[in-house]
Amino acid sequence: MAPPAFDRDWLRALRGGAIQPPLRPRVPLWAGESVIGSVEPDFLHQIALQPLLGGHHQLLKEERPASLGWRLMGDVTTSLGRVATALHEAGLAGTWRNEQLAVTDELGHRKGTVERAAVRPLGITTLAVHLVGQTPDGRFWVQQRLSTRPTTPACGTR
Repeated sequence: MAPPAFDRDWLRALRGGAIQPPLRPRVPLWAGESVIGSVEPDFLHQIALQPLLGGHHQLLKEERPASLGWRLMGDVTTSLGRVATALHEAGLAGTWRNEQLAVTDELGHRKGTVERAAVRPLGITTLAVHLVGQTPDGRFWVQQRLSTRPTTPACGTR
């Protein structure tokens, strides 16, 4: 018996849903010259960031010829840590998990890490692994997230 034909329309619909533009406009979040995420234009004005020693700021609003955006200053992991903490304190981050995720640029080069709770508000891309199994008779086993799990669950079981 031949395995069932793969439903290409289903896959096309899933892929189309994954590349929808954001509901509200977003601007780039830069680390150095690299784009590492995106935020709503005035989103980061909602958090209170204390200046670093010497009066320097770790986050600056910047206008470039092509667009307005936010530039992260200093070490990426340290600065994102301060931003994540401020987002958490302002109630603008997800559930805090003490879990650092890799932060990459648009080419996939690792620039630092950030607390998982901050990746969505900062528009930082994350990577995940999903396993799919196929039985000898052509059926597929696909994982399904429990409806009671949070949107950004921690890895592993509880």
